[in-house]
Amino acid sequence: MITVPHARARHTWPLGAWWLNRATTLEKLIVRPPIDLSAQRDPDAIFAGAMFPLQEAKVVDGKYVLNGRWRWASGCMSADRIGVGIVPDFDGALPRMAVMPASAVQIDRDTWDVHGMSGTGTFDIVVDNVVVDPNWTFVRGGGLTPEGPFFRYPTITIAAQVLAVTSLGIANEALRLVTEAASADAAGTTTGAPGIGDREYVQIEMAKADARLRAARLFFYDPIDLAWGKLLRGEDLDTEIRRQLRLSCAHVTRECAAVVDAAYAVSGMASAENANQLSRC
Repeated sequence: MITVPHARARHTWPLGAWWLNRATTLEKLIVRPPIDLSAQRDPDAIFAGAMFPLQEAKVVDGKYVLNGRWRWASGCMSADRIGVGIVPDFDGALPRMAVMPASAVQIDRDTWDVHGMSGTGTFDIVVDNVVVDPNWTFVRGGGLTPEGPFFRYPTITIAAQVLAVTSLGIANEALRLVTEAASADAAGTTTGAPGIGDREYVQIEMAKADARLRAARLFFYDPIDLAWGKLLRGEDLDTEIRRQLRLSCAHVTRECAAVVDAAYAVSGMASAENANQLSRC
């Protein structure tokens, strides 16, 4: 997850979403024969989902009839199965995600028109009168079906971590690009000024950025190690470790954004060129 952003930052968002959905979503399904489990057993099956806006689902003959449009279905074009957020039309119903084959879903390719992150494929998806068995739905925020340490790990924390960790790769790549440019500019610049590698303020700012990135990386992984150790020992995660897990995600994302900003600031006009890979960070 960290190395992928070195090629394209935008590719890591759907990859992180796929990993999260694969790890924590399909495992919530309570499936029984005659439901086809072939796609769930396939370790390479790809799942995408769009929870919002929640759409009311009619209950007909014990099954849910789905209609509506959902936004921000990152990775939907590569998915084998797609989930959407519903609320069954009976009293006391909780929000659920209904999972169906990707072939049952229409992807509106005119809806994701953005300056950045265009490669995530975060299109709207449309469902028209698709019938879904309740066994292929699960309550949002409900417990996971399998047992084991991984499935006791906080689900929302995983959601934050698999997306936050991509910022480490993006920031690493930004620093690498500045270092590469500093070496290339050793002979000087168009205006005759020293290359960025010979400028003291560039050296100082990049040293600060490197330190910020390394510190943020350590804080990100330290509570993960502590939490995983507790789970392997059969212990519950207390409030403090849960707080650190969530805090470290926010911290690493902010720090990595600051590192990328610093890389842009010292790169000057070069960073404005489309050919410069910093535009993908």
